[in-house]
Amino acid sequence: MGKENEVFVFPLPTKVRRLMSDLPNRLAVDVRAMAAACSLHTGQLALYEGRTEEARELFASVLAYQKAQKDLSPYYASQAKRFLAELNRGVAVSLNLSLPSP
Repeated sequence: MGKENEVFVFPLPTKVRRLMSDLPNRLAVDVRAMAAACSLHTGQLALYEGRTEEARELFASVLAYQKAQKDLSPYYASQAKRFLAELNRGVAVSLNLSLPSP
């Protein structure tokens, strides 16, 4: 047990080893995708709290960025469109329920 986590390191001569540096830890993150995901999540939280205008602005901002830059994954734009459609449908339903019948 524990052998599957071991990494083989090719032994280098001391003269070569002292000329090498350790590789830095790096994480690859697409900041545009992260910002879009955060905007979508924050919009959902705003909806949950009843702040529909803030939610609408956040969802629309994802679509505006995608339209302007064209480098955002289509996934985020489709999610924003879906949330806006649900938001519009929910507002229409609540308005229809609150109107007096003729």
